[in-house]
Amino acid sequence: MSELGHVGIPADGWHGSRFTGGLDASKGIPAIAGQIYEATDTGIVYRGKADLSGWDILFYVGVSFIPRYVGVQTKRAPSTNINNNLATNIDHTSDTIQYDHGGVKPIGATFVVPVGYGGIWYISASVKMDAPSSPGTVYAQIQNSVGLAAGEIYYDGSITDTSKPHDTSMAGELELPAGATFRLQITQVTGAVLALLRYTIRASFRGAP
Repeated sequence: MSELGHVGIPADGWHGSRFTGGLDASKGIPAIAGQIYEATDTGIVYRGKADLSGWDILFYVGVSFIPRYVGVQTKRAPSTNINNNLATNIDHTSDTIQYDHGGVKPIGATFVVPVGYGGIWYISASVKMDAPSSPGTVYAQIQNSVGLAAGEIYYDGSITDTSKPHDTSMAGELELPAGATFRLQITQVTGAVLALLRYTIRASFRGAP
């Protein structure tokens, strides 16, 4: 722990050194409200609290901090067939994993929230269905092991044009604890088997509440 020069320090902040040692400001107490210290091992500048009870982080000096990204992106094309009026959990065994940071990639039809990353997850899916033989409906959702208490991500829509494929997308946030699972489920009601031409799923950890 060492004193900083006056350059770049707020006018209310400079006082003499009274730090007693250790790796962080919790090892000592400020002598004067607003007292300033730089922790040379971390580059963090601390300011003494007004009640002298401890320290607040004031700013960082020369520290480049890039938070770890945890998430996955997976896709498949061509994909699979979806039977009429039957909820189908999409199996990802043959997916192309475009990236997986943190061990989120699916096993079969299931993605698992890694240990240490329970919290808010942003999940999106884009789906392309083949042109149906007759008009109907398509339902797609991200199911999770927590249930509706975690939030909802879904799409309910109609297929009216039988001359071209149907594109669907959905996105949202779920609050999931470590070990919770989520998966893509699709139902179509057009009277016949309908091909799922391709899909892409992205999931990333937003942070702990």
